[in-house]
Amino acid sequence: GVEQRNAALKSGGDGCTTIILRDGELVLPPDWSIDEHSPELAGQIRSHGMEEGDVVLIGGSNTGRREAAVAANSAALELVG
Repeated sequence: GVEQRNAALKSGGDGCTTIILRDGELVLPPDWSIDEHSPELAGQIRSHGMEEGDVVLIGGSNTGRREAAVAANSAALELVG
């Protein structure tokens, strides 16, 4: 999560949220359970068809959608790089 956030910041975004489906549980790294703390949100995320090991990256920017998309893509490249 921290590496992805840093990549998003370096690319001009304002940050990035990383969500992982680990051991059947939606987690904000390192170990904050979305299922436990926000079950409604967890249900909304799961409705998009996540499978074990999938990752959701949400890039953010106060300056526009393009910058948020670049932030998320930069975070994704950090994740797979």
